[in-house]
Amino acid sequence: MGARVGLFSLLLGGVCAQLEMMVDSPVAAQLGSQALLPCTFTVADAPISPEYLAVHWYFQDQELASYDDSLNISRPGASMDTKQLTSGNASLVLRNVTVSDQGAYRCLVIHSPDRGEQSLYLAVLAVPTVVVPSKAVLRGEPNLLKCSVSSFHPADIIVTWLRAGEVLPVSPLPAPQRNPDGTFNVSSSLTFQPTEQDQGVTFSCQVLHAALPRGALQTDFQLVFGVSPVVNIHAPMFVQGKAQVLTCDVKGFYPEAIAVNWLLNGVRTEAPRVNPNGTFNLESFYQFKPAAESEGAEISCEVQHETLSRPIVRSVRVHLEREGTQVSVIVLVASVLVSALAVAGVAFFLYKRSRGKGWLGRAQLHGAFSCTHPPRPVPGGSRQGRSEYPCVVPAAPQSLSASPAAGARSSF
Repeated sequence: MGARVGLFSLLLGGVCAQLEMMVDSPVAAQLGSQALLPCTFTVADAPISPEYLAVHWYFQDQELASYDDSLNISRPGASMDTKQLTSGNASLVLRNVTVSDQGAYRCLVIHSPDRGEQSLYLAVLAVPTVVVPSKAVLRGEPNLLKCSVSSFHPADIIVTWLRAGEVLPVSPLPAPQRNPDGTFNVSSSLTFQPTEQDQGVTFSCQVLHAALPRGALQTDFQLVFGVSPVVNIHAPMFVQGKAQVLTCDVKGFYPEAIAVNWLLNGVRTEAPRVNPNGTFNLESFYQFKPAAESEGAEISCEVQHETLSRPIVRSVRVHLEREGTQVSVIVLVASVLVSALAVAGVAFFLYKRSRGKGWLGRAQLHGAFSCTHPPRPVPGGSRQGRSEYPCVVPAAPQSLSASPAAGARSSF
């Protein structure tokens, strides 16, 4: 909108001079760009004479630039084209505009004996950046999707969630947070429980803001059905002054992108394989050399994944053992293992020996009681159809203590 101001000077020597000024306000400029603050003027019935001309620009009552026979600049990046002044153009150019440049400016023109002043407003705009950082959800469970809108100015903004083009109900948008450069950030959340019907459906985060050329910016995406990781931390026995390696096992997660961090007493210290079911595993290692003051320290493995609303943290406490104690424990364990193996070996030997002796005894007895003579009828007739088989039993070997006496006769 243009504003036109006509200023009339004093009467000097019966001559009436007239100074007329024109500005356009408001002026909009993108953050980091160049802003042109237009200020033009005309002098009626007289040419513009440099020796009678002075121009001053003010912002919040501080002078930014001035011309009075020469150009003086107070604001870095500000400039005026002095060659255009005699044509009635006193516009100011601001380079690399920041949020702090937003506000009201005053253009003061003096063409002696006349003077004129006009104000205009500069609005600094910053286009928002829209990101849905995680599209992974857990099937059949309550999930939280976030739409992060950052680095925008001014603070007024509208964020809408859509499913297949239809507006979804969401909680009210929180107040935007101001960044050090004067721009703003805000995060909108959508809480819902996805089902099979949501797979392949387009979801959107739509943003309405004054800095957008078409008024709206929209980010479309589809859900990724993920699997949360299982996290375990493995630690050795801690010995003062001896470096040891801890392992953080992260298994069964999907999608693949994941962050694993190591923390010592809560302070970050240091920083996959595909499973048959399409999930991933990851092992992270941390070398730690405990000192005397490490007693009671907490070592943590922190895992961040798209399917997690907050990181998984697994921790161990440092309990120092003397190195001699560790050696003694190792020796004790080794002794127990050796003893157990020895006992098992003796038991096995005795078992095999007993089995072998029984077989040998049966073989010897078979040879000792073998009969070479034909059967002889028992005097008085056989009882129950049996006949007597007389056999001469040779002398038993010394090892067969249970054998019949040498030369004994046996009937069977």
